[in-house]
Amino acid sequence: MKKYKKLHQTYLHYLLVNRRLSPDQYSVLTSLTESEVQVWFTPRRSKITALVKVLGSVVISQARKDDASDRYWLLSKQSLNQRQYLWSSTLGIKLDSNESKNMCPEKLGVALLAIHNPRHAIIWALRLGISLPESILAVKSSTRLDAFILQVAKDTDIELSGV
Repeated sequence: MKKYKKLHQTYLHYLLVNRRLSPDQYSVLTSLTESEVQVWFTPRRSKITALVKVLGSVVISQARKDDASDRYWLLSKQSLNQRQYLWSSTLGIKLDSNESKNMCPEKLGVALLAIHNPRHAIIWALRLGISLPESILAVKSSTRLDAFILQVAKDTDIELSGV
């Protein structure tokens, strides 16, 4: 059995035994196609974390860019390379609430990923052990978001083009 299939079966078994699945999570986890299992369970958690942190930094930098003296804005901007920062400006990211500005970058990154592909976000949130936040983001251009996420995945050596 391939490593990614075994990992999928392990997650499914563990989460079912411990009853930690919502109906949506169960539905997604049990209805994955072969290519989705391969693409979403092949990357290591460290690479997934790196990708999600970059996406979260993008959300933070865009949400706080109006206040250039904000420490979190400066830190999130520094964690992005120039291309990522320029691309993030074209996405038109808007946060729905003020409390979402205080979320950790991983949760914000998964929320941005959920706009791109909700099923993908559910799987990676389960793999990272974080809860998927409600829809707290809005993006003006989903086409640009798709291209941006593929580019960030390429930067972190994750292949997402199979799905």
